[in-house]
Amino acid sequence: MKNVAILFAGGIGKRMNISDIPKQFLEVDGKPILVYTIEIFQKHVDIDGIIVVCVSNWIERTNKLIHQYGLTKVKKVIAGGATGHESRLIGLRCAKKYYNNAVVLIHDGVRPLINADTISQSINCTLKYGSAVVCSPAIETIYHEDGNVSTIIPREQCSLMRAPQCFYLTEILSLYEKASSEGYNDIIDSVTLMQMFGKNVPKVIGPAENIKITTPLDFYMFEGIMKNRKKKEKREQQKMILNEDIKWITEDHNINWNKLNNAKVLVTGATGLIGSLCIRTLLSLDIPVQVYALVRDRSRAECIFGDKVNYVIGDVRNPIDSDFIADFIIHCASNTKSKMMIEEPIDTIDISINGTMNILRYAKKSKTKSIVYISSMEAYGITERYQNPVTEEKLGYIDLSLARSSYSEGKRASECLCSAFYHQCKLPVKIVRLALTMGAGISISDNRVSMQFAKSVINGTDIVLHTEGKTLSNFCYTSDSIRGIFTVLLNGIDGETYNVCNDIETRSIRKIAELVAEKVAGGAIQVVYDIPKSNSFGYAPDVTLRLSSKKLMSLGWTPKIDLECAYNRLIQYIKGE
Repeated sequence: MKNVAILFAGGIGKRMNISDIPKQFLEVDGKPILVYTIEIFQKHVDIDGIIVVCVSNWIERTNKLIHQYGLTKVKKVIAGGATGHESRLIGLRCAKKYYNNAVVLIHDGVRPLINADTISQSINCTLKYGSAVVCSPAIETIYHEDGNVSTIIPREQCSLMRAPQCFYLTEILSLYEKASSEGYNDIIDSVTLMQMFGKNVPKVIGPAENIKITTPLDFYMFEGIMKNRKKKEKREQQKMILNEDIKWITEDHNINWNKLNNAKVLVTGATGLIGSLCIRTLLSLDIPVQVYALVRDRSRAECIFGDKVNYVIGDVRNPIDSDFIADFIIHCASNTKSKMMIEEPIDTIDISINGTMNILRYAKKSKTKSIVYISSMEAYGITERYQNPVTEEKLGYIDLSLARSSYSEGKRASECLCSAFYHQCKLPVKIVRLALTMGAGISISDNRVSMQFAKSVINGTDIVLHTEGKTLSNFCYTSDSIRGIFTVLLNGIDGETYNVCNDIETRSIRKIAELVAEKVAGGAIQVVYDIPKSNSFGYAPDVTLRLSSKKLMSLGWTPKIDLECAYNRLIQYIKGE
Protein backbone atom coordinates (compact mmCIF):
# COMPACT_ATOMS: atom_id res chain seq x y z
CA MET A 1 0.00 0.00 0.00
CA LYS A 2 1.42 3.35 -1.08
CA ASN A 3 0.78 6.70 0.58
CA VAL A 4 0.35 9.81 -1.55
CA ALA A 5 -0.14 13.39 -0.37
CA ILE A 6 -2.14 15.86 -2.42
CA LEU A 7 -1.32 19.43 -1.46
CA PHE A 8 -3.65 22.18 -2.56
CA ALA A 9 -2.02 25.52 -3.28
CA GLY A 10 -4.64 27.11 -5.48
CA GLY A 11 -5.74 30.04 -3.31
CA ILE A 12 -5.02 33.63 -4.25
CA GLY A 13 -4.99 35.05 -0.74
CA LYS A 14 -7.85 37.57 -0.74
CA ARG A 15 -8.05 37.56 3.06
CA MET A 16 -4.28 38.21 3.29
CA ASN A 17 -4.89 41.68 1.80
CA ILE A 18 -2.28 41.10 -0.89
CA SER A 19 -2.71 41.20 -4.64
CA ASP A 20 0.67 40.55 -6.23
CA ILE A 21 1.50 37.11 -4.80
CA PRO A 22 -0.58 34.11 -3.66
CA LYS A 23 -0.30 33.50 0.08
CA GLN A 24 1.35 30.08 -0.39
CA PHE A 25 4.35 31.83 -1.94
CA LEU A 26 4.85 34.34 0.87
CA GLU A 27 8.26 33.80 2.46
CA VAL A 28 9.35 33.29 6.04
CA ASP A 29 13.11 33.39 6.57
CA GLY A 30 13.60 33.32 2.80
CA LYS A 31 11.49 30.20 2.18
CA PRO A 32 7.92 30.10 0.73
CA ILE A 33 5.15 28.72 2.94
CA LEU A 34 4.35 26.06 0.33
CA VAL A 35 7.92 24.73 0.50
CA TYR A 36 7.70 24.38 4.29
CA THR A 37 4.56 22.27 3.82
CA ILE A 38 5.98 20.07 1.04
CA GLU A 39 9.18 19.47 3.04
CA ILE A 40 7.26 17.86 5.90
CA PHE A 41 5.79 15.25 3.55
CA GLN A 42 9.08 14.94 1.63
CA LYS A 43 10.91 13.99 4.82
CA HIS A 44 8.27 11.56 6.06
CA VAL A 45 9.46 7.98 5.62
CA ASP A 46 5.98 6.63 4.76
CA ILE A 47 5.09 9.16 2.06
CA ASP A 48 5.77 7.74 -1.40
CA GLY A 49 4.64 10.60 -3.59
CA ILE A 50 3.26 14.14 -3.63
CA ILE A 51 0.89 15.87 -6.04
CA VAL A 52 0.74 19.68 -5.91
CA VAL A 53 -2.41 21.37 -7.20
CA CYS A 54 -1.47 24.97 -7.89
CA VAL A 55 -2.60 28.29 -9.34
CA SER A 56 -2.06 27.83 -13.08
CA ASN A 57 0.18 30.84 -13.70
CA TRP A 58 2.41 29.86 -10.74
CA ILE A 59 3.15 26.30 -11.87
CA GLU A 60 6.50 27.28 -13.40
CA ARG A 61 7.54 29.00 -10.17
CA THR A 62 6.46 25.95 -8.16
CA ASN A 63 8.51 23.60 -10.34
CA LYS A 64 11.57 25.80 -9.88
CA LEU A 65 11.11 25.71 -6.11
CA ILE A 66 10.76 21.93 -6.17
CA HIS A 67 14.07 21.66 -8.03
CA GLN A 68 15.76 24.27 -5.80
CA TYR A 69 14.85 22.51 -2.55
CA GLY A 70 15.33 18.95 -3.80
CA LEU A 71 11.69 17.91 -3.29
CA THR A 72 12.08 14.64 -5.16
CA LYS A 73 8.82 13.03 -4.03
CA VAL A 74 6.73 15.54 -6.00
CA LYS A 75 5.35 13.61 -8.96
CA LYS A 76 3.41 16.36 -10.64
CA VAL A 77 2.41 20.02 -10.32
CA ILE A 78 -0.98 20.63 -11.94
CA ALA A 79 -3.46 23.47 -12.25
CA GLY A 80 -6.54 23.44 -10.05
CA GLY A 81 -10.18 24.05 -10.89
CA ALA A 82 -12.60 26.88 -10.33
CA THR A 83 -13.53 25.66 -6.83
CA GLY A 84 -11.88 23.71 -4.06
CA HIS A 85 -14.13 20.76 -4.89
CA GLU A 86 -13.00 20.74 -8.51
CA SER A 87 -9.33 21.13 -7.51
CA ARG A 88 -9.57 18.09 -5.21
CA LEU A 89 -11.15 16.03 -7.97
CA ILE A 90 -8.37 17.04 -10.38
CA GLY A 91 -5.73 16.17 -7.80
CA LEU A 92 -7.30 12.76 -7.07
CA ARG A 93 -7.51 11.93 -10.78
CA CYS A 94 -3.83 12.80 -11.16
CA ALA A 95 -2.87 10.64 -8.15
CA LYS A 96 -4.80 7.71 -9.67
CA LYS A 97 -2.51 7.84 -12.72
CA TYR A 98 0.46 7.09 -10.47
CA TYR A 99 -1.10 4.84 -7.81
CA ASN A 100 -3.86 2.24 -8.17
CA ASN A 101 -3.85 1.16 -4.55
CA ALA A 102 -2.99 3.93 -2.08
CA VAL A 103 -3.90 5.95 0.96
CA VAL A 104 -4.33 9.57 -0.01
CA LEU A 105 -3.67 12.45 2.39
CA ILE A 106 -5.51 15.61 1.33
CA HIS A 107 -3.75 18.63 2.81
CA ASP A 108 -3.58 22.41 2.44
CA GLY A 109 -0.41 23.88 0.96
CA VAL A 110 -0.74 26.72 3.48
CA ARG A 111 -0.91 24.43 6.51
CA PRO A 112 2.86 24.08 7.15
CA LEU A 113 2.79 23.26 10.88
CA ILE A 114 1.59 19.67 10.59
CA ASN A 115 4.10 17.20 12.05
CA ALA A 116 5.38 13.77 11.14
CA ASP A 117 3.75 12.03 14.09
CA THR A 118 0.27 13.26 13.14
CA ILE A 119 0.83 12.17 9.54
CA SER A 120 1.75 8.68 10.76
CA GLN A 121 -1.30 8.51 13.02
CA SER A 122 -3.53 9.58 10.11
CA ILE A 123 -2.15 6.84 7.83
CA ASN A 124 -2.51 4.18 10.53
CA CYS A 125 -6.06 5.27 11.32
CA THR A 126 -6.99 5.07 7.64
CA LEU A 127 -5.47 1.59 7.28
CA LYS A 128 -7.48 0.44 10.30
CA TYR A 129 -10.80 2.25 9.86
CA GLY A 130 -10.85 3.37 6.22
CA SER A 131 -10.41 7.12 6.76
CA ALA A 132 -9.18 9.81 9.16
CA VAL A 133 -9.40 13.53 9.73
CA VAL A 134 -7.00 15.57 11.85
CA CYS A 135 -8.72 17.72 14.46
CA SER A 136 -7.70 19.94 17.35
CA PRO A 137 -9.70 20.40 20.57
CA ALA A 138 -11.69 23.62 20.85
CA ILE A 139 -10.06 25.83 23.46
CA GLU A 140 -12.44 28.80 23.53
CA THR A 141 -16.12 29.19 24.36
CA ILE A 142 -18.48 28.21 21.53
CA TYR A 143 -22.13 29.14 21.32
CA HIS A 144 -25.04 28.61 18.95
CA GLU A 145 -25.68 31.75 16.88
CA ASP A 146 -29.26 33.00 16.59
CA GLY A 147 -28.66 36.73 16.90
CA ASN A 148 -27.89 36.40 20.57
CA VAL A 149 -25.74 34.23 22.80
CA SER A 150 -28.37 31.58 23.42
CA THR A 151 -26.86 28.13 23.84
CA ILE A 152 -23.31 27.56 25.06
CA ILE A 153 -21.89 24.38 23.53
CA PRO A 154 -19.53 22.52 25.92
CA ARG A 155 -16.00 22.71 24.53
CA GLU A 156 -15.32 19.05 25.26
CA GLN A 157 -18.02 18.25 22.69
CA CYS A 158 -16.32 20.34 20.00
CA SER A 159 -13.26 19.99 17.80
CA LEU A 160 -11.71 22.12 15.06
CA MET A 161 -11.53 20.14 11.83
CA ARG A 162 -8.19 20.56 10.09
CA ALA A 163 -5.98 18.52 7.78
CA PRO A 164 -4.79 16.20 6.46
CA GLN A 165 -7.97 14.33 5.63
CA CYS A 166 -7.10 10.76 4.72
CA PHE A 167 -8.92 8.10 2.67
CA TYR A 168 -8.40 5.17 0.39
CA LEU A 169 -7.74 6.77 -2.98
CA THR A 170 -10.15 4.56 -4.94
CA GLU A 171 -13.05 5.19 -2.55
CA ILE A 172 -12.70 8.97 -2.17
CA LEU A 173 -12.18 9.44 -5.92
CA SER A 174 -15.31 7.41 -6.72
CA LEU A 175 -17.35 9.54 -4.32
CA TYR A 176 -16.06 12.77 -5.90
CA GLU A 177 -16.92 11.42 -9.35
CA LYS A 178 -20.39 10.43 -8.16
CA ALA A 179 -21.01 13.83 -6.54
CA SER A 180 -19.94 15.62 -9.72
CA SER A 181 -22.20 13.43 -11.86
CA GLU A 182 -25.11 14.36 -9.56
CA GLY A 183 -24.37 18.07 -9.91
CA TYR A 184 -22.53 18.64 -6.63
CA ASN A 185 -19.45 20.70 -7.59
CA ASP A 186 -18.77 22.88 -4.56
CA ILE A 187 -18.67 20.62 -1.48
CA ILE A 188 -16.57 22.35 1.16
CA ASP A 189 -14.26 19.43 2.01
CA SER A 190 -13.79 15.68 1.71
CA VAL A 191 -15.16 14.84 5.17
CA THR A 192 -18.41 16.61 4.28
CA LEU A 193 -18.52 14.59 1.07
CA MET A 194 -18.06 11.34 2.99
CA GLN A 195 -20.87 12.23 5.39
CA MET A 196 -23.12 13.17 2.51
CA PHE A 197 -22.88 9.57 1.35
CA GLY A 198 -23.43 8.19 4.84
CA LYS A 199 -19.82 7.44 5.80
CA ASN A 200 -18.26 8.36 9.14
CA VAL A 201 -14.69 9.63 9.42
CA PRO A 202 -12.68 8.92 12.63
CA LYS A 203 -10.69 11.80 14.05
CA VAL A 204 -7.01 12.00 14.89
CA ILE A 205 -5.99 14.62 17.43
CA GLY A 206 -3.30 16.87 15.96
CA PRO A 207 -1.27 19.82 17.24
CA ALA A 208 -3.06 23.07 18.08
CA GLU A 209 -0.56 25.02 15.95
CA ASN A 210 -1.65 23.14 12.79
CA ILE A 211 -3.32 26.28 11.50
CA LYS A 212 -4.22 27.19 7.93
CA ILE A 213 -2.53 30.45 6.96
CA THR A 214 -5.43 32.51 5.69
CA THR A 215 -5.14 35.95 7.30
CA PRO A 216 -2.23 38.29 8.16
CA LEU A 217 -2.57 37.20 11.81
CA ASP A 218 -2.08 33.56 10.77
CA PHE A 219 1.04 34.56 8.85
CA TYR A 220 2.55 36.43 11.81
CA MET A 221 1.79 33.46 14.08
CA PHE A 222 3.57 31.11 11.68
CA GLU A 223 6.50 33.49 11.37
CA GLY A 224 6.82 33.68 15.15
CA ILE A 225 6.59 29.90 15.58
CA MET A 226 9.27 29.29 12.94
CA LYS A 227 11.60 31.85 14.51
CA ASN A 228 11.24 30.16 17.88
CA ARG A 229 11.79 26.74 16.34
CA LYS A 230 14.92 27.95 14.62
CA LYS A 231 16.24 29.36 17.88
CA LYS A 232 15.47 26.10 19.62
CA GLU A 233 17.24 24.10 16.91
CA LYS A 234 20.30 26.34 17.24
CA ARG A 235 20.29 25.97 21.01
CA GLU A 236 20.02 22.21 20.65
CA GLN A 237 22.96 22.20 18.25
CA GLN A 238 24.92 24.36 20.68
CA LYS A 239 24.02 22.07 23.57
CA MET A 240 24.99 19.00 21.54
CA ILE A 241 28.48 20.36 20.80
CA LEU A 242 29.06 21.42 24.40
CA ASN A 243 27.80 18.10 25.78
CA GLU A 244 30.05 16.24 23.37
CA ASP A 245 33.03 18.25 24.62
CA ILE A 246 32.12 17.58 28.25
CA LYS A 247 31.78 13.87 27.49
CA TRP A 248 35.29 13.84 26.03
CA ILE A 249 36.55 15.34 29.27
CA THR A 250 34.74 13.04 31.69
CA GLU A 251 35.68 9.95 29.67
CA ASP A 252 39.39 10.69 30.05
CA HIS A 253 40.41 7.64 32.06
CA ASN A 254 43.87 9.05 32.62
CA ILE A 255 42.33 11.44 35.19
CA ASN A 256 41.70 9.94 38.63
CA TRP A 257 38.12 11.20 38.95
CA ASN A 258 37.46 9.00 41.99
CA LYS A 259 39.45 11.45 44.10
CA LEU A 260 36.46 13.79 43.75
CA ASN A 261 33.96 11.26 45.11
CA ASN A 262 31.78 13.08 47.69
CA ALA A 263 34.20 16.03 47.60
CA LYS A 264 33.40 19.72 47.88
CA VAL A 265 34.93 21.64 44.97
CA LEU A 266 35.16 25.43 44.86
CA VAL A 267 35.50 27.17 41.47
CA THR A 268 36.24 30.89 41.30
CA GLY A 269 35.54 32.93 38.18
CA ALA A 270 32.64 30.52 37.76
CA THR A 271 30.83 32.39 34.99
CA GLY A 272 33.92 32.80 32.82
CA LEU A 273 34.81 30.39 30.02
CA ILE A 274 37.21 28.19 31.99
CA GLY A 275 35.34 28.31 35.29
CA SER A 276 31.98 27.49 33.73
CA LEU A 277 33.39 24.55 31.78
CA CYS A 278 35.05 23.20 34.92
CA ILE A 279 31.70 23.36 36.71
CA ARG A 280 29.83 21.73 33.80
CA THR A 281 32.40 18.93 33.90
CA LEU A 282 31.97 18.40 37.64
CA LEU A 283 28.18 18.32 37.25
CA SER A 284 28.49 15.67 34.52
CA LEU A 285 30.56 13.17 36.51
CA ASP A 286 29.03 9.84 37.50
CA ILE A 287 30.16 10.32 41.10
CA PRO A 288 28.59 12.65 43.70
CA VAL A 289 30.38 16.02 43.87
CA GLN A 290 29.28 19.15 45.72
CA VAL A 291 30.10 22.12 43.53
CA TYR A 292 30.55 25.62 44.97
CA ALA A 293 30.75 28.64 42.65
CA LEU A 294 32.25 31.93 43.82
CA VAL A 295 30.36 34.62 41.89
CA ARG A 296 29.54 38.31 42.18
CA ASP A 297 26.29 38.14 40.24
CA ARG A 298 24.06 35.28 41.36
CA SER A 299 21.37 35.90 38.74
CA ARG A 300 23.90 35.65 35.92
CA ALA A 301 25.30 32.43 37.36
CA GLU A 302 21.83 30.94 37.78
CA CYS A 303 21.18 31.53 34.07
CA ILE A 304 24.09 29.17 33.40
CA PHE A 305 23.86 26.57 36.18
CA GLY A 306 20.37 26.95 37.64
CA ASP A 307 20.09 25.37 41.08
CA LYS A 308 22.66 22.63 40.42
CA VAL A 309 25.49 24.37 42.33
CA ASN A 310 25.99 26.07 45.68
CA TYR A 311 26.57 29.80 45.25
CA VAL A 312 29.12 31.71 47.29
CA ILE A 313 28.39 35.37 46.67
CA GLY A 314 31.32 37.73 46.86
CA ASP A 315 34.27 39.42 45.18
CA VAL A 316 37.47 37.40 45.06
CA ARG A 317 39.31 40.52 46.24
CA ASN A 318 37.58 40.08 49.60
CA PRO A 319 38.03 37.16 52.02
CA ILE A 320 35.49 34.36 51.49
CA ASP A 321 32.61 34.87 53.92
CA SER A 322 31.44 31.27 54.23
CA ASP A 323 31.83 28.40 56.67
CA PHE A 324 32.05 25.57 54.14
CA ILE A 325 35.34 23.71 53.70
CA ALA A 326 36.54 23.07 50.14
CA ASP A 327 38.37 19.80 49.45
CA PHE A 328 39.51 21.03 46.03
CA ILE A 329 39.80 24.50 44.49
CA ILE A 330 40.10 25.64 40.89
CA HIS A 331 40.99 29.34 41.00
CA CYS A 332 40.03 30.91 37.65
CA ALA A 333 39.00 34.44 38.68
CA SER A 334 40.84 37.02 36.59
CA ASN A 335 40.31 39.87 34.17
CA THR A 336 40.71 38.51 30.65
CA LYS A 337 39.59 41.53 28.61
CA SER A 338 42.52 43.21 26.86
CA LYS A 339 40.85 46.61 26.80
CA MET A 340 40.27 46.55 30.55
CA MET A 341 43.94 45.71 31.07
CA ILE A 342 44.76 48.98 29.32
CA GLU A 343 42.04 51.12 30.88
CA GLU A 344 41.90 49.61 34.39
CA PRO A 345 45.38 48.24 35.18
CA ILE A 346 44.97 48.78 38.95
CA ASP A 347 41.84 46.64 39.08
CA THR A 348 43.47 44.05 36.84
CA ILE A 349 46.47 43.53 39.08
CA ASP A 350 44.31 43.81 42.21
CA ILE A 351 42.11 40.92 41.08
CA SER A 352 45.17 38.80 40.37
CA ILE A 353 47.23 39.42 43.51
CA ASN A 354 44.69 40.11 46.25
CA GLY A 355 42.23 37.63 44.79
CA THR A 356 44.83 34.90 44.78
CA MET A 357 46.01 35.78 48.28
CA ASN A 358 42.45 35.41 49.61
CA ILE A 359 41.95 32.05 47.90
CA LEU A 360 45.29 30.70 49.11
CA ARG A 361 44.55 31.75 52.69
CA TYR A 362 41.13 30.15 52.43
CA ALA A 363 42.71 26.95 51.03
CA LYS A 364 45.15 26.85 53.96
CA LYS A 365 42.27 27.32 56.44
CA SER A 366 40.24 24.59 54.69
CA LYS A 367 43.18 22.19 54.55
CA THR A 368 42.37 21.78 50.89
CA LYS A 369 43.60 18.54 49.32
CA SER A 370 44.55 20.17 46.03
CA ILE A 371 44.29 23.63 44.46
CA VAL A 372 45.02 24.71 40.90
CA TYR A 373 45.76 28.32 40.05
CA ILE A 374 44.85 29.18 36.45
CA SER A 375 47.65 31.33 35.08
CA SER A 376 48.37 32.33 31.51
CA MET A 377 51.08 31.99 28.90
CA GLU A 378 51.34 35.79 29.16
CA ALA A 379 53.23 35.24 32.42
CA TYR A 380 56.22 34.36 30.20
CA GLY A 381 56.43 37.88 28.79
CA ILE A 382 58.70 38.30 25.78
CA THR A 383 61.05 35.40 25.21
CA GLU A 384 63.79 34.95 22.64
CA ARG A 385 63.55 32.53 19.74
CA TYR A 386 66.59 30.61 20.93
CA GLN A 387 64.61 29.65 24.09
CA ASN A 388 62.01 27.74 22.06
CA PRO A 389 60.42 25.39 22.85
CA VAL A 390 59.70 27.22 26.11
CA THR A 391 59.39 25.03 29.16
CA GLU A 392 57.94 26.13 32.48
CA GLU A 393 61.16 27.59 33.97
CA LYS A 394 62.03 29.87 31.00
CA LEU A 395 60.48 33.23 31.84
CA GLY A 396 61.04 36.21 29.57
CA TYR A 397 60.94 40.00 29.82
CA ILE A 398 57.90 42.09 30.85
CA ASP A 399 57.95 45.86 30.35
CA LEU A 400 56.55 47.13 33.65
CA SER A 401 55.97 50.62 32.23
CA LEU A 402 53.10 49.34 30.08
CA ALA A 403 49.57 49.41 31.48
CA ARG A 404 48.82 46.07 29.89
CA SER A 405 51.61 44.47 31.89
CA SER A 406 49.22 44.61 34.84
CA TYR A 407 47.84 41.30 33.58
CA SER A 408 51.05 39.42 32.82
CA GLU A 409 52.90 40.73 35.90
CA GLY A 410 49.80 40.08 38.02
CA LYS A 411 49.89 36.46 36.87
CA ARG A 412 53.58 36.20 37.73
CA ALA A 413 53.07 37.70 41.17
CA SER A 414 50.16 35.34 41.81
CA GLU A 415 52.29 32.38 40.77
CA CYS A 416 54.94 33.60 43.22
CA LEU A 417 52.30 33.67 45.97
CA CYS A 418 51.32 30.10 45.12
CA SER A 419 54.95 29.03 45.36
CA ALA A 420 55.36 30.85 48.68
CA PHE A 421 52.32 29.10 50.18
CA TYR A 422 53.64 25.78 48.92
CA HIS A 423 57.07 26.26 50.49
CA GLN A 424 56.03 27.94 53.74
CA CYS A 425 52.66 26.30 54.42
CA LYS A 426 53.03 23.05 52.46
CA LEU A 427 49.85 24.00 50.58
CA PRO A 428 49.19 21.44 47.79
CA VAL A 429 48.95 24.09 45.08
CA LYS A 430 49.72 23.62 41.41
CA ILE A 431 49.90 26.17 38.60
CA VAL A 432 48.49 25.83 35.08
CA ARG A 433 49.61 28.23 32.35
CA LEU A 434 46.95 28.15 29.68
CA ALA A 435 47.60 28.84 26.04
CA LEU A 436 44.92 30.67 24.03
CA THR A 437 41.83 28.60 24.83
CA MET A 438 38.96 28.56 22.35
CA GLY A 439 35.93 26.43 21.62
CA ALA A 440 32.42 25.59 22.76
CA GLY A 441 31.29 27.49 25.84
CA ILE A 442 32.78 30.80 24.80
CA SER A 443 30.56 33.87 25.14
CA ILE A 444 29.30 35.53 21.96
CA SER A 445 30.53 38.85 23.41
CA ASP A 446 34.10 37.55 23.75
CA ASN A 447 36.38 39.69 21.59
CA ARG A 448 39.55 37.62 21.54
CA VAL A 449 41.18 36.95 18.20
CA SER A 450 39.77 33.44 17.83
CA MET A 451 36.24 34.77 18.24
CA GLN A 452 36.86 37.57 15.75
CA PHE A 453 38.09 35.07 13.17
CA ALA A 454 35.10 32.78 13.75
CA LYS A 455 32.64 35.66 13.38
CA SER A 456 34.28 36.62 10.09
CA VAL A 457 33.56 33.14 8.75
CA ILE A 458 29.94 33.24 9.93
CA ASN A 459 29.33 36.72 8.54
CA GLY A 460 31.25 36.12 5.33
CA THR A 461 33.51 39.12 5.95
CA ASP A 462 37.25 39.40 5.52
CA ILE A 463 39.50 38.85 8.52
CA VAL A 464 41.00 42.21 9.48
CA LEU A 465 44.34 42.13 11.30
CA HIS A 466 45.37 45.23 13.28
CA THR A 467 48.94 43.94 13.60
CA GLU A 468 51.28 42.24 11.17
CA GLY A 469 50.28 38.96 12.78
CA LYS A 470 53.83 37.96 13.66
CA THR A 471 53.03 36.83 17.19
CA LEU A 472 53.07 33.08 17.62
CA SER A 473 49.79 31.81 19.00
CA ASN A 474 49.90 28.87 21.34
CA PHE A 475 46.48 27.30 21.13
CA CYS A 476 44.40 24.71 22.99
CA TYR A 477 40.80 23.67 22.41
CA THR A 478 38.50 24.14 25.40
CA SER A 479 37.92 20.45 26.16
CA ASP A 480 41.66 19.76 25.96
CA SER A 481 42.37 22.68 28.31
CA ILE A 482 39.81 21.48 30.87
CA ARG A 483 41.26 17.97 30.70
CA GLY A 484 44.65 19.54 31.37
CA ILE A 485 43.35 21.44 34.40
CA PHE A 486 41.80 18.34 35.98
CA THR A 487 44.87 16.30 35.13
CA VAL A 488 46.97 18.76 37.13
CA LEU A 489 44.41 19.08 39.94
CA LEU A 490 44.20 15.32 40.49
CA ASN A 491 47.44 13.93 39.05
CA GLY A 492 49.86 16.86 39.25
CA ILE A 493 52.80 17.38 41.61
CA ASP A 494 52.42 19.95 44.39
CA GLY A 495 54.35 23.19 43.84
CA GLU A 496 54.81 22.52 40.12
CA THR A 497 53.78 24.55 37.06
CA TYR A 498 52.40 23.06 33.84
CA ASN A 499 51.90 24.49 30.35
CA VAL A 500 48.60 23.53 28.71
CA CYS A 501 48.88 23.87 24.94
CA ASN A 502 48.59 21.95 21.71
CA ASP A 503 52.18 22.72 20.71
CA ILE A 504 51.87 20.83 17.41
CA GLU A 505 49.42 23.56 16.31
CA THR A 506 51.52 26.58 17.33
CA ARG A 507 51.71 29.10 14.47
CA SER A 508 51.60 32.85 13.87
CA ILE A 509 48.40 34.87 14.02
CA ARG A 510 48.82 35.52 10.30
CA LYS A 511 49.08 31.79 9.55
CA ILE A 512 46.02 31.08 11.70
CA ALA A 513 44.06 33.77 9.88
CA GLU A 514 45.08 32.28 6.54
CA LEU A 515 44.07 28.78 7.67
CA VAL A 516 40.66 30.05 8.78
CA ALA A 517 40.10 31.96 5.54
CA GLU A 518 41.28 29.17 3.24
CA LYS A 519 40.28 25.95 5.03
CA VAL A 520 37.46 26.79 7.44
CA ALA A 521 35.77 29.38 5.21
CA GLY A 522 36.68 27.50 2.06
CA GLY A 523 38.34 30.53 0.47
CA ALA A 524 35.18 32.63 0.69
CA ILE A 525 36.96 35.35 2.71
CA GLN A 526 40.42 36.91 2.74
CA VAL A 527 42.92 38.27 5.25
CA VAL A 528 43.41 42.06 5.11
CA TYR A 529 45.49 44.44 7.23
CA ASP A 530 44.48 47.67 8.98
CA ILE A 531 47.32 48.53 11.36
CA PRO A 532 46.81 51.64 13.58
CA LYS A 533 49.71 53.89 14.58
CA SER A 534 49.04 53.38 18.31
CA ASN A 535 48.09 50.21 20.22
CA SER A 536 44.54 51.42 20.88
CA PHE A 537 43.19 47.86 20.81
CA GLY A 538 45.33 46.73 23.74
CA TYR A 539 47.11 43.93 21.90
CA ALA A 540 50.13 42.33 23.56
CA PRO A 541 53.56 43.06 22.05
CA ASP A 542 54.78 40.68 19.33
CA VAL A 543 56.16 37.51 20.92
CA THR A 544 57.90 34.47 19.53
CA LEU A 545 56.88 32.22 22.38
CA ARG A 546 56.50 28.55 21.44
CA LEU A 547 55.28 26.64 24.49
CA SER A 548 56.15 23.06 25.31
CA SER A 549 53.52 20.79 26.85
CA LYS A 550 55.99 17.98 27.47
CA LYS A 551 55.72 18.26 31.26
CA LEU A 552 51.92 17.96 31.24
CA MET A 553 52.12 15.09 28.78
CA SER A 554 54.32 13.25 31.28
CA LEU A 555 51.15 13.05 33.44
CA GLY A 556 49.35 11.21 30.62
CA TRP A 557 47.61 14.20 28.98
CA THR A 558 47.55 14.62 25.19
CA PRO A 559 45.64 17.17 23.07
CA LYS A 560 42.85 15.76 20.88
CA ILE A 561 41.51 18.65 18.78
CA ASP A 562 43.54 20.34 16.04
CA LEU A 563 43.18 23.99 15.02
CA GLU A 564 40.94 23.50 11.97
CA CYS A 565 38.57 21.22 13.87
CA ALA A 566 38.55 23.68 16.79
CA TYR A 567 37.40 26.54 14.56
CA ASN A 568 34.73 24.39 12.92
CA ARG A 569 33.34 23.40 16.33
CA LEU A 570 33.56 26.97 17.64
CA ILE A 571 31.63 28.27 14.63
CA GLN A 572 28.95 25.60 15.02
CA TYR A 573 28.63 26.54 18.67
CA ILE A 574 28.35 30.31 18.34
CA LYS A 575 25.82 29.98 15.51
CA GLY A 576 23.47 28.81 18.24
CA GLU A 577 23.73 32.07 20.19
